[in-house]
Amino acid sequence: MKFMNPYWFLKYEYEKRTEESLEYYTSVCHGDLNMQNILLDKEMNVYLIDFSETRPRSVVSDFARLEAIFMTESLPLENNRDLIDMIEFLSVFYNNDRLDYFPDIKWSGSNANIMRRNLVLTAKMRNYALVSVKGDPNIVPYYIALLEWVLPIVCYTSATLLQKKLSACIAGTLCEKITEQYY
Repeated sequence: MKFMNPYWFLKYEYEKRTEESLEYYTSVCHGDLNMQNILLDKEMNVYLIDFSETRPRSVVSDFARLEAIFMTESLPLENNRDLIDMIEFLSVFYNNDRLDYFPDIKWSGSNANIMRRNLVLTAKMRNYALVSVKGDPNIVPYYIALLEWVLPIVCYTSATLLQKKLSACIAGTLCEKITEQYY
């Protein structure tokens, strides 16, 4: 499979369009929402901690951050076959042009229970994002926010080589979708 180079996209394609605008909803967002910054008590009350990155940004950013975790960091990739299966799955999964549509595809690779959980959680993040943009189905702001969180995984020291490769492939796919939808 071939993917757009996300670094080329950011340097040349994204940069060429600095004069163009894209309307998107903004809000004060957590900015580093991850599983270490979400606490649950015995009654399942949710508490967020560590607001050091909180600032105005795309209202969907925190939801996209959690999707990046679910779809790249939370699925154990044990070998190249797992990576290929995941890339093929996500190529279909991210072939979507609306935020109000969640693809009805099933994971048939390894770690099915984990992936099923990740897909349910990702669907919830997409629903929260849709509500936060008042039902606007434009997926481009969501994909841009997702790209912001997926691409840096290639540099995480905690990520495995397979997760880094997956991150680069997802980022390339997102760049292609952003280009198709917006440019």
